[in-house]
Amino acid sequence: MTSLYHFNHNKRKPYSEKKSRSFFVTFFLTSTSPSMTMYLIEKGRFRLRKIAYVLFCIIGLIGCSKDASGPINGNVSRKVESQSVIYETDNNGLLLKTEISTSALEPNKELIVKATIENISDKTLHYNGRCGNPIGISVFSSTEYLHLWSGEDIDIVCNDIYDPDDIVSLEPNEILSKEATYHPNIRIDQRNIIEAPEGDYNVIFSFMTEEKIQLDATYPIKVKNTDFPLLPLEEAISIAKKDPRVMKWMETIDQQYVRGKPILSEGNWHIPFKSQKSQYDRIIIAIDYQTGEVQDVNEV
Repeated sequence: MTSLYHFNHNKRKPYSEKKSRSFFVTFFLTSTSPSMTMYLIEKGRFRLRKIAYVLFCIIGLIGCSKDASGPINGNVSRKVESQSVIYETDNNGLLLKTEISTSALEPNKELIVKATIENISDKTLHYNGRCGNPIGISVFSSTEYLHLWSGEDIDIVCNDIYDPDDIVSLEPNEILSKEATYHPNIRIDQRNIIEAPEGDYNVIFSFMTEEKIQLDATYPIKVKNTDFPLLPLEEAISIAKKDPRVMKWMETIDQQYVRGKPILSEGNWHIPFKSQKSQYDRIIIAIDYQTGEVQDVNEV
């Protein structure tokens, strides 16, 4: 193997030349005044310290760059050059590996998610293949409860009916793969595609075997610089709480309530509140998602 520091023995300086150079240096130092000699020595030391400092900085920068692209918490690593994220986790003989193209999704960009499930146990496992590939992938906002649009024109609904003929084997070392693409958009009323609200979202993975081995994982991303054209959820909640009928209901339960999952559909934000005194006592307010007007209040 060729060394980076190759030494050519055929180009060695003659001994006489080295000896004459050494004699010249010795003569120069001994013939110079003591103060000049000390000055030259100190100057040489300063240059050595300077060279050492530069080398230290270069080594430090290289070390930092390697650390920045290395594993995070042992099972997550980031590809700096492409900004993609590699994530993996395992449970009871199942290994999930994913590649997420970006952790910050913006308009006119795509989020490409790749996932594989591998049977790393020594036993044959089984899954229900009735609805095709059973690896579940979605991108969900835990605040607005909205899913990012995958580019499909319609949702494919599969009737989850158990049939023994649908059970498929997953042999040891066998791998299932799935890929999905998402956009910084949401679909409302099953027809209109609009830009999604900015904020925090989670890429959600799920898989379950017939042996009840469940493998779930989430990875956070952000949606940025979008223009959500509808009434923001927080404003809809504030309007709902100010309605006289809602205020009266909250007084009757001594303000002991929690907010349920909001739903964006049929031209409205549907905001539910549930009583903490009774699981059967709740109120649902429909707020027009364009005008902000209260359309309906229902006590259930």
